[in-house]
Amino acid sequence: MTNKIPPQLELPDTIFRSIRNGSRGIVFKIAEDLAAKILYEGNCFNDTENFRIRNDPDALEKLQYEAEIANFLYDLDHNIPRPIGIEKFSIFPNSNVTYPAFIMEYLPFSSGAELNGLEFNKARELAKDEIVKTLDFGFMPGEDVLNPNNFLYDRDNEKSYLIDFEFWSYDNGNTICLTPKNTGDNQF
Repeated sequence: MTNKIPPQLELPDTIFRSIRNGSRGIVFKIAEDLAAKILYEGNCFNDTENFRIRNDPDALEKLQYEAEIANFLYDLDHNIPRPIGIEKFSIFPNSNVTYPAFIMEYLPFSSGAELNGLEFNKARELAKDEIVKTLDFGFMPGEDVLNPNNFLYDRDNEKSYLIDFEFWSYDNGNTICLTPKNTGDNQF
């Protein structure tokens, strides 16, 4: 895992504006208040030209899992973008190929990786506080939880928002089914 902003993939023309890619997913702004995360395969740190946007069952399963964790955290009033659900849609003009996407609230804030000095330290401490609160509910944050790419900082309200729950898990000693409450019209 790296704390640097991953190199950006060289995407062909897309219907939606790419906000940024991480090391496994690309986030698009799909409406004024909505973002969508789509997974890809490839190594952006070594080659930004050779990658494959995923529309396979494993990608769908990973996004559904992330949406489940996000829904549970959001329902418990943790600082995360409001999860909307899973939908499948096209991202390239004149293409019928659709991709599973995790739809969430778009937050116009900087990631921790875009901050410097005292502002970064403040944002990171607020993110740590938010992470500690999740532990009380049985969440086990992923190994990359404090990667500066995995939290956003609202300067005006001095609030950090956690993002990217791919490696999170949940265990409160009981079996629990995490199911997204909000699924899109194009659900699977």
